[in-house]
Amino acid sequence: MTTSPKADGPRAWLLALAVAVLAAWNVREVVDFDFVAFDDDINIYFNARLGPPNRETLAWMWTDTVQMRRYVPLGWLVFSVGYWFSGLSPEGYHTLGVVFHALNAMLVCVVLMRVLARYASHVEPTWRNGVAAAMALLWAWHPMRAETVGWCSGLLYGLSGSFALASVLTYLRAVGSEQRGRWVGATLLLFILSLLTYPLGLGLVGVFVAIDIAEWWRRSGQAGPESSIPWRRWAVEKIVLVIPAVVCAALVWMAATNAHGMWTRPATVADGQAWSRGLRGVAAAGYFLWRPLWPTHLSPSFTEFLRVGPSVIGSWLALAGVAVGLALARPTWRVIGAALLVAYLALLAPLLGWTERFYHPSDRYSYFAMMVLLAAGALGLALIPKRARVVAFATALVLAGIWSVMQRGQLKIWRDTDTLMQRLVETAKADGVRASHHWWWVEYHLRGGRLERAREVLTQAQRYEAPAVLERAATALREAEANPADRRAPRFAKAHQTWAMDFAREGRPIEAEEHFRAARRTAPHFRETAFNLALFLQHQGRVVEAVELYSFHIARAPAEEISNDARKFLLTRLAATFRASGETRWAVAVERERERIK
Repeated sequence: MTTSPKADGPRAWLLALAVAVLAAWNVREVVDFDFVAFDDDINIYFNARLGPPNRETLAWMWTDTVQMRRYVPLGWLVFSVGYWFSGLSPEGYHTLGVVFHALNAMLVCVVLMRVLARYASHVEPTWRNGVAAAMALLWAWHPMRAETVGWCSGLLYGLSGSFALASVLTYLRAVGSEQRGRWVGATLLLFILSLLTYPLGLGLVGVFVAIDIAEWWRRSGQAGPESSIPWRRWAVEKIVLVIPAVVCAALVWMAATNAHGMWTRPATVADGQAWSRGLRGVAAAGYFLWRPLWPTHLSPSFTEFLRVGPSVIGSWLALAGVAVGLALARPTWRVIGAALLVAYLALLAPLLGWTERFYHPSDRYSYFAMMVLLAAGALGLALIPKRARVVAFATALVLAGIWSVMQRGQLKIWRDTDTLMQRLVETAKADGVRASHHWWWVEYHLRGGRLERAREVLTQAQRYEAPAVLERAATALREAEANPADRRAPRFAKAHQTWAMDFAREGRPIEAEEHFRAARRTAPHFRETAFNLALFLQHQGRVVEAVELYSFHIARAPAEEISNDARKFLLTRLAATFRASGETRWAVAVERERERIK
């Protein structure tokens, strides 16, 4: 069988590595970002089941169908690895996010190199690889990537994307290979791993079909027996690849119907408005055609799709324009365009809100779809006349530079919960939606014991006409202000302390300490947490740390927060531990402190 020209020599790999470095450099500041109360709470820092990889957490990962509306065992594993690095501090998760972003930028570059090597093989390798690198930079530096990189929960997109891109690479290797079965098997394995991380790539089978369409077009121009098409084998392969997608879709549906808390049950045909949801999904497919070309006023919650307006109508027209353009194109371009459209629609299909009651086409949904658009751009740029190459390449690099600046600006909204909520409020198009975001924002500060900040947010919300929501927030604020105990012991801190003590009883000290520390960060003046943390440290044999905690946070605590009897009990435990370890001087000092307490 024929093979494509080599796409990946040492220079090509160095070029792809340079793309990865540039991608990471542009988003390096996210390592200092905080968690945000936008799924990070559910997935990570208020997930009482999360911990470093061990028997208990691994068992939970593979059986959970209620924590999230998806079945994501490998997704939980990547969060668990982040926990291993930094516990309940965000640095480790953000660092992993930067690493996956850089890795995927490199993989996009390599995929484009191999696509061009096979389907634009008559073009010089230097030009082909330069075009692939420029298109990969456009993807990596695009402002719509900010959501998946600046957000700890975006790790799901990063790891799932890595497996998905690797599966496309192996399928491209299968095309024209004498060991096609082996490469298709590798594709199947990587596809399954991507789905088990996050079902972002449910439509990848459409990409494999698109590659087959492109291969049929390429072979149809060849003469001789090598141009025959093994349709039966291709069909069997697609059936095998569809099976894990169907199983994953069933697991996603089960998780979506079982998820608790803030999650709503998915809509069904019996709920009505199926036709409306279908039209909205078609509009969303058109939206991701034009939106990447005009990436301004981006938002994780683009609310204009809650009604028929200019964005929805324009998106319908964009998709119709592509269909008309394909119909009028030359036969050669029609086949390639049809293959790209199949890949684009297949990748977007699971993300178009067919079962969502309230649908928001978030920036992150363009993660794979934009790769297809850039593949189309790469083919077009690779085939332009030589006299126009310099201008076209320079234009692509200038656009990439502009997008890199815009991306850094977009990243800033993910710095912390306040900046994100401010963006959600500013970009919401309806007063009711704004008020809902404000209520969420007020509740976040109330649960953290930041009553003054909660009042500032509530005052800002008064301009919107949603009295029921705002009165609910105002009532919650008044109740918190009237209860001094809530100021000392916010609900977030109490929750972390409860989980810490549960983990301690279960013999899981790493998780216990992380939740104790999280409670301390949430409410530094919550003396009860300091007391229980000191007892925990004493039980772990870390008595010097426990003494320091007592000296700085417990010794002078008011009696209504930490009683004298409790202080004596703690000091007695500390002194006994010092004596048992032969630290007599420390034991005597602690006993003297205990005797001074009345």
